[in-house]
Formats: sequence, structure tokens, C-alpha cells
Amino acid sequence: MRPLKTIVVVSLYNRYANLERWVHAWNLCEKENAKLFIVNNVDEGTDCSYWREYCEERGVSFVERQNIGFETGIIQDVCYGRMFAEQNWDYLIFATDDTIPMKKDFVSRFTKPIIDSDNGCITFIEMSGVFTPHIRTSGFCIDRETSKRLEFPSFQIEFKEDCYDFEHQGGEDTFLAQILKMEKIPVQLGHIRRSCMWDTDHRISYHRWKEWNEEFPGYINTNKL
Repeated sequence: MRPLKTIVVVSLYNRYANLERWVHAWNLCEKENAKLFIVNNVDEGTDCSYWREYCEERGVSFVERQNIGFETGIIQDVCYGRMFAEQNWDYLIFATDDTIPMKKDFVSRFTKPIIDSDNGCITFIEMSGVFTPHIRTSGFCIDRETSKRLEFPSFQIEFKEDCYDFEHQGGEDTFLAQILKMEKIPVQLGHIRRSCMWDTDHRISYHRWKEWNEEFPGYINTNKL
């Protein structure tokens, strides 16, 4: 029996300091048979050759993708098997690039509740109460079979309205609603002040950088674009 495999997919929008933080942290993390993919959303003519080389030298896969559909478009592409040639994975951890690891064992913290659950579940960093309770797409984990059952507002996500419908405005078709209809158990990974990932854009007032630097020492921002 092969070991369980996790893919960690990070959606990047040319914010390369975030890429560097992710790669730096990843090289200090407990991998748990996981592989990291940085998916950069690029506009036509963008030269990403330096950052592709930067990632590959550090054992990280760098994928260029047309800048369309925002993070929900990437989630859809991964779930529909349109993102990678390699489909032999068991768990998907998805995060936006400004949502960064805070613990070296974040992979197992995301996957263990799903593995241990009798009914299956989904894990995530924060349930938001804005509009209606929903799972924020900035950081979550689902198993492969659940990903195959997810439905999206359109065959190819393009517009922000499609993203809103999937995340929190789609009524009975939102991400959370679909998970509940599958009789999966949504599990938030602790209080967001102590979570194993931190959305630096959404919770900037928490000032967890000192904690991050202690967990992943030695980070240097090259400022090279």
C-alpha cells in the first residue's frame, strides 16, 4: 500500500515576497509525503523564469496559469484534474499566497482529522460569519473523493461573482452547503490566533510575524522581481 500523498497548492499573484516566505517555511516543514505547488496567475508577457528557477532549485513545483478565475478558478482546475498531469493524490491543502504556515507540522494538522474521521470531513482555518456562515477559500483541506463531488457555478470560473457564489453567496450550492449535503464534518483548526496557518491579509491586526520568524528562522527577503 502506497503512502498517502498530499498536494499543497498555493495561489500566487506576483507577490514574490509571499512566494519566498512560503518556500522558506516549506523547506523547514515536516512534509508528511506532501508536495508543494506554487501556482502563479500571470498576465500575457509576464516573465517568471527567475522564480521558476528559484522554486525548482528548492524542490518546489512552479506552475504558470492564465490570470483568470481567481483562487476559485484554481480550486476548480485542481478538482477537475485540469491543473496537473499528476493526479495520484489523496488530500489537497489549498491556500492563497498571503496565507502562510505557522507550524512546521501544518500538513498533518490539516489531514489528520480527515484521516481519523469515520464520516469524512473538511478542515479549514476559519469560518466566516460575513453574509452567511461559510468556509473561506484562503486555506482548507479536502480529500480526493470529496474534491470530485464538488460543483461550481460554471464549467470555467472566470468572474468574481462566480467566486462569491461558490464561497458564500450561492445559497444551497456554496462550498460549505455542499460539504454538509455530503454529510461531511467541517472542522476549524483551532482559534485563528493560534491556527497552523495565518491569513496575513485578513488578520493583519494579530501581528503573528514574531511567532512566524521563531518557527521559521533565517528568512531573508531578496526583493528581486
